[in-house]
Amino acid sequence: MIKLILPAEVKKLLSDKELFGRISDDSITYDDFYPPNNTYLGIYHDDNLAGFWWLIPDNNITVDVHCNVLKDYRKHSKKFAKEFADYMITNHEGQIFKLICKIPEGFDDVYHFTKNSGFVDEGIDRLSIMKNGKILNRRILGITMQELKTWAQ
Repeated sequence: MIKLILPAEVKKLLSDKELFGRISDDSITYDDFYPPNNTYLGIYHDDNLAGFWWLIPDNNITVDVHCNVLKDYRKHSKKFAKEFADYMITNHEGQIFKLICKIPEGFDDVYHFTKNSGFVDEGIDRLSIMKNGKILNRRILGITMQELKTWAQ
């Protein structure tokens, strides 16, 4: 199940050190982090908050999305991707044209999850994030809402 959640719920989920380490760059610690005023969609499995989708407007028709799932629930990622697609189509078709994401080098599991969710490679955001003391490239992937509908069927 997908439903809107508040930044305080996101902060609580990110108390999981492994999850926070995956989403943060070297510029911030957990104690200093407070989720910005974006849209957060809670991912629920058996009534437990298992993760969240972070939606950040890129422009008027494109949204940058980040999927963040606690390690114990990642085995359900395909189901979570399908629920997200259904939610976006139901609630945002006609408002949002495209979804994008930027995945740092070294996060091959995230890259493959995103590719398996219908996103296609669109390029490289060169030397754009610092993780563990290294400046890394990020892979850019995208999917139009029409492509998302086709994938979700």
